[in-house]
Amino acid sequence: MKNLYNDKILVALGSGKMMTQSYELFAKSGLRSRSFEESFNSKNYEYEGENVTFTITKDFDIPQAVDGGDEDFGICGLDNVMEYELSNVTPTGAVAGRGFISGLVDDLGICKMSFNIAGFKEKQEEFYKLLQSGSKTIVIATAYPAITRNYFLKNFPNARIDIRTLAGKVESAPKRYGDSAIFEIVSSGGALAANGLVSYQKAFDIPTKLLISKTAARKDPRIGEITDKIKTIVEKEKTL
Repeated sequence: MKNLYNDKILVALGSGKMMTQSYELFAKSGLRSRSFEESFNSKNYEYEGENVTFTITKDFDIPQAVDGGDEDFGICGLDNVMEYELSNVTPTGAVAGRGFISGLVDDLGICKMSFNIAGFKEKQEEFYKLLQSGSKTIVIATAYPAITRNYFLKNFPNARIDIRTLAGKVESAPKRYGDSAIFEIVSSGGALAANGLVSYQKAFDIPTKLLISKTAARKDPRIGEITDKIKTIVEKEKTL
């Protein structure tokens, strides 16, 4: 939670490939850290500015941090937002994510990615036959089990799937399991090609989301001002 003696805006930056572009977006809106710009070190996790504290964290930790009020802002892909929400459904059916706003900017446009079903080209026809008929269990490997379960349940209700959660090397799964495919994030498609895989179909695009703490937005007028600046910057860059 925000330190009562620290009036700085708290921003979570993902440590992945979107970090620099995410920082630049906040910098353009008036939140800068000279130490981040001049002496970034991957071993450091906090960078101070005159009116901001940037915390460097894993992308998948950002929704929880903003939802819990530990950060005022965060930027991450919709994949991380969805996995956090779907993995934290309560017995009453309520989902996590009630403490942040994520819909004020549709897509920051920082990184173009999508979820894809992929596998060996020669197995594609048989894969879809089994998927549609439900006559046999198919292994689906992924790093996002909640999203995967939700997607296949909605789009292939007859399918019998065995979801295998892998933290890394998801592309290696079709070599290890017989009737299998992967549900994975694809950007350039290079990782698929390197493992002899092809995309069977694009499931959906993954926009980059700006997460805003509802608590901070209610209590601190600067949150709304920064949000408006970011929206203006994003809209302007779309026209260039």
